[in-house]
Amino acid sequence: MLEARKEAVHNLGKAYDLLHDVYISVNRNPDLSNDPPSLKNSIEQLTDQIKAHISEIGLADQIHLNDSQGNLDWSEVNKYIGNL
Repeated sequence: MLEARKEAVHNLGKAYDLLHDVYISVNRNPDLSNDPPSLKNSIEQLTDQIKAHISEIGLADQIHLNDSQGNLDWSEVNKYIGNL
């Protein structure tokens, strides 16, 4: 089960990276969408949900992946997933 959770976190991290790239592209070129504010808001919500899921998966293994301010600590995430 631990390996499956690590794989899930790894895949969620990849999804986060892709959405972040789209978010940056939309900010650089607003002509990519007819409704950039709506698209940006949607991407922000999705990335927040992904980060929350990553944190919850870590907690299933009693690993805290958030920093002291409650933000996801990507260095801790990378330690958790190891060499996948």
